[in-house]
Amino acid sequence: MQRCPSGRVRRAPHPAQRGLGEPGSDFGMRHARLAAFVASAFIVAAGALSISGCGAAPRPCLSPSACPDGSECLAHRCLPLGAEPVAPDSRRVVLDPVAMAVVRAGARQQNALPPTVTFGGPASQDEQLLVAFPDSWGPVEIDTAFLLLEPALDAEPSASDVDIGVTIAAGEWRSGTAGDMPTSHGPKANGLGRTRPPAALRIDVTALVREMARQSGNAHGFLVRAARPGPRGAVYSTGIDGPAPRLDVYFRPRTKVR
Repeated sequence: MQRCPSGRVRRAPHPAQRGLGEPGSDFGMRHARLAAFVASAFIVAAGALSISGCGAAPRPCLSPSACPDGSECLAHRCLPLGAEPVAPDSRRVVLDPVAMAVVRAGARQQNALPPTVTFGGPASQDEQLLVAFPDSWGPVEIDTAFLLLEPALDAEPSASDVDIGVTIAAGEWRSGTAGDMPTSHGPKANGLGRTRPPAALRIDVTALVREMARQSGNAHGFLVRAARPGPRGAVYSTGIDGPAPRLDVYFRPRTKVR
């Protein structure tokens, strides 16, 4: 039986300069509640998550040429010139997944998790990824959140990059391999899977994390998939033979009102 990583919470250094570094058993989709651990690690008392204001999601990018005038490409997002990729006063935590599944059309449900997932390959090879992370925080405000995937160790360059979208899984699922994916809802995040050469995928999922906190009962992790099939696709590691997906979150403790 393939077990996913145990939902570890890791301290991570906050970037001191502009720009960010590059980056199963059936859990019944009742994600591990690690509020007490997070509270201990980051001196945040357990409680309900506070949601900061929402805005339009930045345009994904791989280079400055993809951004409009007056903006630049920071952390794979088009941001105004001179902007910081994250709030300077935020804290950072990196989360490992607590459940993960690769969806293949027509596949039988099984506990074994494939070592890779292919987004945007030919219809017969195009796959989707379901991934869930610890989802209990404490009284904090989420500033920014990134979903990070690393290319498979044997990924080969292909002719074009791949448009990849992330939504919130609305139904329960089991870790391993699945033939059907659940429905999804809520906001959508977009990213570009670089294949020339293969590179880490970083997608801004801030709006999704905030929405999942608002409707935790209807949120069952992320559903990641390509916008359309293609000739080759982008291949990423699930953590069997390489790095597992990660959720990189920047947050600020909520100020108590006296």
